[in-house]
Amino acid sequence: MKIGELNNSMVYNGGNMTLVLDQLEKMSYIRRTNSPTDRRAIIIELTDAGFELFNDVYPDHAENIKDKFTRLSSYEQDTLKTLLLKLSEEQ
Repeated sequence: MKIGELNNSMVYNGGNMTLVLDQLEKMSYIRRTNSPTDRRAIIIELTDAGFELFNDVYPDHAENIKDKFTRLSSYEQDTLKTLLLKLSEEQ
């Protein structure tokens, strides 16, 4: 995905995105390539090592998130979703 798309999908402030990407690239988890359709855009891709790390880490992460959210009632989950969507809207 493009850096801008990645930045928009993140939950935290993306002000340090370049630093994070530099570190991930240094550890060989991602690679940056020029977009074939937009000279201004850089595409971020997971490397094989990045996919391996993701596949190792994500199941536990997803289970942890599921555990946290099942503590909320359906109404509370819907309310949280509505509030988070409102916060993510661009002004």
